[in-house]
Amino acid sequence: MTTINAIGTQDPIEIAKGGTAASTATASFDNLSPVTTQGDIIFRDASNNARLAKGTANQRLTMNATATAPEWQDVVDAALPADLQSISDNTGATADTAIYYTALNVAAPFSITSAGRAMLDDADNTAQRTTLGLGTIATQDATAVNIDGGTIDGATIATSNITVGAAKTLDVSAGTLTLADNQISGDKVEGGTIAATTITALTSTTVRATTNIGIGEADPITPLEITGTDPHITLHDNGPSDLHGYRSGKLQVRGTQSGGEESTLGYLNFSHEGTLDDERGQFGINLNTGAEGSTPSNFLALRPGGNSSINENFSETYSATARTDEIMTFVNGKAESGTTSCISLNARTLNGGNQVTQLCSVGENNYGGYFTIKQQVTETTFIETLRSDDSGSIIIPKIEVTGGTITGVSSLQTLTDGASISWDVSSGSVGLVTLGGARALANPTNVSAGESIKLIVKQDATGARTLTYGNQFRFPGGTSPTLSSGASDIDIMEFLAESSTVFHLTNIIYDSQT
Repeated sequence: MTTINAIGTQDPIEIAKGGTAASTATASFDNLSPVTTQGDIIFRDASNNARLAKGTANQRLTMNATATAPEWQDVVDAALPADLQSISDNTGATADTAIYYTALNVAAPFSITSAGRAMLDDADNTAQRTTLGLGTIATQDATAVNIDGGTIDGATIATSNITVGAAKTLDVSAGTLTLADNQISGDKVEGGTIAATTITALTSTTVRATTNIGIGEADPITPLEITGTDPHITLHDNGPSDLHGYRSGKLQVRGTQSGGEESTLGYLNFSHEGTLDDERGQFGINLNTGAEGSTPSNFLALRPGGNSSINENFSETYSATARTDEIMTFVNGKAESGTTSCISLNARTLNGGNQVTQLCSVGENNYGGYFTIKQQVTETTFIETLRSDDSGSIIIPKIEVTGGTITGVSSLQTLTDGASISWDVSSGSVGLVTLGGARALANPTNVSAGESIKLIVKQDATGARTLTYGNQFRFPGGTSPTLSSGASDIDIMEFLAESSTVFHLTNIIYDSQT
């Protein structure tokens, strides 16, 4: 039973009946609290206030794995943020060591000397220059450094470069710049003297001198003079190649015209001949024909073992078998019919004039053409004394024979028609036969290697006569020609003798008529 006092108060209500069993707030909270030990913590579980017993020393409060209740966790088991964990992993480093980040959340130690620490604790760059002992040159613009009234003495540049930028000058006036196995790169070295043990790279440099330059020569008498035992200049193409015209070097002459235009007058050109991995070289002289700028045409090409030429591009596509029997070739580069290339033999006469003989090659279509020999008869007049036609025959406009015998001159002989037709070439290298039936041409006799023989074959009034050939005749593709079959048709064949027993068909004209 609850007793109500006269002054309106009552005794504390028991906890079992919903009270606190206390008359003060602190005592009431203590009576209701589930904690029992100093350091305990109250938390709410799924339905009620609950007690979390106190942890041990240096533990920290965290949530459990399911995030439903607090729990105590040892600090060593706790996961630090990645950046702090990286630093933690580098604790215990040796003396004079600092830690820095090498990447995001990745820390690493590095050594820091007393000199480094002295720089780090400076308040500003002025204090840092004082620490480093730098003078006023340290505050100058990198592109406008001025040393006024000072001296640089005994400086050694052992392995670095001296770089002079565009439109800049390295001026060594009345002195010597001595380099030990260094590089000079820039746009000019003007005046003074450069004495170098080895200059490993002289790149895009213009050397301008008001006097002559001497290499091994104290008193040069030309713009460049090299003096020494066996002086020479070497041009080394170090680009490996076995291609024709590569591994090359040039000595070039340029000139400035009155209008200021520059052009290449010509150059000497050395290069590799052929396409093999060998040491064969060739030499050429290129001359400007008048409007070729910096690429003059080839004028002279000299090759080992012959096959040299004048006025031919010796960097053309190379053929190991082309013209191997030629010693010198003269080329007229015009691609047109009638192009002529001549060799002139000039002899002075008693009265101071010239007597000229010309040997000329005249080109026609494709590989056709002829040669001619001309003799000078007046100052401006030449007469033709000998020529060939496009079939290889020799034509002599005028022959005078005093005594002796002329042999090997082409003449016509009529061959006897029959089942087998014989041909003795010594009686005439041009044979004429009229076929009266199916006939066989026997192998010709008395033919010299290199000789050209011709055969004129006529059909009789009946026509359709056939002709077979001896086994010494050779035809393109191994197939003998089919003659024209009309009555009185005429076919003309030309053969070239490889030897006295092998004859190649080189030309045939079918049904020759007016």
